[in-house]
Amino acid sequence: MVIYYLSSLSHPPVPRFFRFPNSDKLLHAIAFFGVGAAAALGAGLRRRLVDYRTYLEAWILAISYAMFDEVHQIFTPHRMSSSADWVADALGAALGIGLFFYFILHLKRLPGWLR
Repeated sequence: MVIYYLSSLSHPPVPRFFRFPNSDKLLHAIAFFGVGAAAALGAGLRRRLVDYRTYLEAWILAISYAMFDEVHQIFTPHRMSSSADWVADALGAALGIGLFFYFILHLKRLPGWLR
């Protein structure tokens, strides 16, 4: 819901150290890194296994949300929708999903974890 709230703002707050050319792409990737990790958690719990289909399910969910977010921005005053933003969202989600599953697979190797 935080992403939806930030997406609805005409002038979302941006920290000073993120103000450089095309910094919005980095912010999109960071935000959707979290969306991807959350989608991975949901897909992993639903499927109860970690494989490429679980990764793909989480990624499709995350990029679909990103697409709807970009469409939503068309109707937000002083905001623009962009396919480059969607690509940044998709890459951030892919990284979030990949890192989430990487840690899950490595935690499974530790004794006493995730039995």
